[in-house]
Amino acid sequence: MCQLCGVLAIVDRDRWPKPLEHHVSELKTSIHQAHRDVELFNEQQSGDDGCLQERRKSSIRVAPETLAKMTAEIILSLRTIVTQLELLESDRDEWWKSKAQQRREWDEGGQVQKNTQLQLINNKAKDMIRDMQTKVGLFARWTLGVRDLDALE
Repeated sequence: MCQLCGVLAIVDRDRWPKPLEHHVSELKTSIHQAHRDVELFNEQQSGDDGCLQERRKSSIRVAPETLAKMTAEIILSLRTIVTQLELLESDRDEWWKSKAQQRREWDEGGQVQKNTQLQLINNKAKDMIRDMQTKVGLFARWTLGVRDLDALE
């Protein structure tokens, strides 16, 4: 499984707070697009014809300019994903802050179980966002040789 498939697995791992679900949907779309770009890049780079039955190498080589352009497109896709993850984290934080009054009421009312459930959802969302950011960073570094996606503007 590639790193981008791992990001998709993280997205689907646990429940997301309702206000964040639209970001998650957009994120999945971006990841699927980046994954298609990476598969095409890998086929072009290796000279593979993509046939599942006869994985033979082609004698035709792709121009380095074409590979460089494809790499730039993948980096742009990864930057989009990173931006979406930052927006997701920001909205998660706002959502958590907006629940402060409700959490206080639950604490005062002795409804500890409800508060605990909400904290679990928040903690899992934070962990999933951090895990996805790590996977995207690892993918950029080890697959494309890019240490910092923002540094290549």
